[in-house]
Amino acid sequence: MGKLGLWMALALLLAITSARADTDSYREDCDRQNPPPAQVQVERVVDGDTIYVRSGKKSWSVRMLGIDTPETHYLGKSQGYWGEKAHERLEELLPVGSKVRLEFTDEICDQNRRVLAHVWKGKRYVHEVMVEEGLAVNYCYFPNLEHCGALGDAANESVAERRGFFGDPSVELPYIWRRRIRGEASKSLVGDRDTHLVYGFDEIDRVPVGNRVFFSNGKKPPAPWQPRP
Repeated sequence: MGKLGLWMALALLLAITSARADTDSYREDCDRQNPPPAQVQVERVVDGDTIYVRSGKKSWSVRMLGIDTPETHYLGKSQGYWGEKAHERLEELLPVGSKVRLEFTDEICDQNRRVLAHVWKGKRYVHEVMVEEGLAVNYCYFPNLEHCGALGDAANESVAERRGFFGDPSVELPYIWRRRIRGEASKSLVGDRDTHLVYGFDEIDRVPVGNRVFFSNGKKPPAPWQPRP
């Protein structure tokens, strides 16, 4: 290779490196003391309830609070069509580069070091859209109860109207499906947000889908929640 060719190759390499520097971001674990800014951009949609967002050179994994969608990859298994459908719909709602607002609660990080947040695109509450279309189910875990009423009402309506996967009797709700795949009994408790009565997970069918509030590890829920008679 002559000197001219060498210089051209070096120039091309520098251009590629510069372009990568402009687009690459550094993945950050969730830090409760230093959460991401509220105003961020969508970097990638992972599945129906998880996205990556970025601000400057940093990016974070965000688990969307209050909803649960059929799994696309969980312990080597998938819920198939409805998992892919939820993923595709969220990609439509949150295209790469979209500006979104993260609404945080007191519990900012989960055990997987993901950010926990509600995601807004303009005035549109994306979580509620997914539930209204039958592509997500409400999934409120105490004490993160913000928007649980709206999400639960949307879920009860979707169940009644048999929208999306609520109209497919072959589909298990994702939080039930995961426990079956893990092959373990759940220690979670399930409360009814209308009556404030609390049941064991094996009695979950006694609580309407949209009314369910989960309590982790079998801990005694605080008042006004109380064990069912």
